[in-house]
Amino acid sequence: MVTSELGRSSTGGEVFVFLNRKRTRLEMLHWEHGGFVLYYKRLALGTFPLPKATVGSSLSWSDLILMV
Repeated sequence: MVTSELGRSSTGGEVFVFLNRKRTRLEMLHWEHGGFVLYYKRLALGTFPLPKATVGSSLSWSDLILMV
């Protein structure tokens, strides 16, 4: 998905953030020297806020921290 949909290299050191439609699950994909790391968080109540960034654009570090 990172390569085909976003046109980005998944091993470039970026963190890719994915939300489900209900915004109750968040996944972050990151490449480290040993391989991929997948962070996963599911909310029992409430939803994750929508970031100001749009699909394929950059998300600031402060926006990412506020989401998590």
